[in-house]
Amino acid sequence: RIGNPLDGEYSIQIAKATKGMMLSYKEDQIIEAQKQLLKEGINAEYTSALTYCPVIFDDLDNCLLLITGSGLKN
Repeated sequence: RIGNPLDGEYSIQIAKATKGMMLSYKEDQIIEAQKQLLKEGINAEYTSALTYCPVIFDDLDNCLLLITGSGLKN
């Protein structure tokens, strides 16, 4: 939803320097992640639900998800 993120270039530099990865997901995938989190009793705001996408769409496991935005913001 952010066309030109404030720290976009910096984020890319850090991902490269740490041999990390960056992923992107479609709107419907983020909404699906939000729904699945709700089933677990976690009411996550849209952009926070995005952190769950790698778990369900890329089989990423053994990770820590930072979900800081409450779904009450929606």
